[in-house]
Amino acid sequence: MDGRKISDLGVGTYIRNLLDRFRDMDTAHRFRVLLDPEDAGSVTPVPGKLEIRFNRSGKYSLAEQLTIPLRLLREKADLFHSPHYVAPLLKTGPFVVTIHDAIHLLYPQYLPNALAHAYAKAFFRNASRAEHILTVSEWSKRDLCRLLGIPEGRVTVTHLAADPLFRDLSGSAWKTGLKGRFGIDRPYLLFVGNFKPHKNVDGLIRIFHRLGLAKSHSLVLVGRGWDRDPALGRMLRDFSLESSVRILENTPPADLNLLYNGAALFVFPSFYEGFGLPPLESMACGTPVAASNASCIPEILGDAAHYFDPSDEKDFAGAVRDMMKDGGLRKEMIEKGRKRTLEFSWDKTAVETMRVYDRFAR
Repeated sequence: MDGRKISDLGVGTYIRNLLDRFRDMDTAHRFRVLLDPEDAGSVTPVPGKLEIRFNRSGKYSLAEQLTIPLRLLREKADLFHSPHYVAPLLKTGPFVVTIHDAIHLLYPQYLPNALAHAYAKAFFRNASRAEHILTVSEWSKRDLCRLLGIPEGRVTVTHLAADPLFRDLSGSAWKTGLKGRFGIDRPYLLFVGNFKPHKNVDGLIRIFHRLGLAKSHSLVLVGRGWDRDPALGRMLRDFSLESSVRILENTPPADLNLLYNGAALFVFPSFYEGFGLPPLESMACGTPVAASNASCIPEILGDAAHYFDPSDEKDFAGAVRDMMKDGGLRKEMIEKGRKRTLEFSWDKTAVETMRVYDRFAR
């Protein structure tokens, strides 16, 4: 498996949790994972079963297109798993690929330039040559089959799950940790993701301002890439929200668990997702969720979220207002959220992935 994205948010969570389960699984397969040396501590190897091979090639680089095929030949690999859509162009044996979503094909305007769009299209086409394709929701499967002309039988859906680290913390000690770690001392709304346009963070900021929530609450935005969109910073200045909105980047999982637990409401306003882990993680921590009704989000969250149309500010604002004021609705969403998270399991994901390996390993 190519594990060089193990430190990334979504794909990294996927890689870490699969490897953790494979390490403990009773199987005759032997696993070798390619890692950047800086990420060596992210995987606990088991000699003869789960071993690390270092690869210093940059992600999305020309070098990876040479070094990975050579490594596969040297290792005499029976199967290669690329956990995202950029698989080697030089095919040295059977491979499976996980394509988490089709956002680059559906929304090319979110890519930095035409060259990036051409790159994405080329590698999606290359990924479609795989012996089999894994994806993370029925919604993504339909998109991939339609856009790439892939027969449904060549795509398997393996849902993701909240990491067991994310859990409802009992007692009040975590509140002290929240204040000491982040200086947060009043109620807050929480968003976790990245700051790319399809995440609709600008829409969330507008709703926070429109409802006048800054008088009583903070808005905490956790993710990466805030500086890549200067318009978000200008929006905070225009709305005089700089003291009410906290931007947290590179937040470790233990701290994120505190933030999930402390939030008055988790808001997920995305226009498009392949799966959408953060609201499920929030539910595991006992925090109510207001979420967009777009793409796969209702498929994953079921009846455990209060939905809104992310392109309709009135509907968006109404959903957030309802969740902030209606104690009965909040309690209902919290209880349904706890039950919903139990329907997803990394153990199940690993078993389903292993079945695909069994079918296509040489």
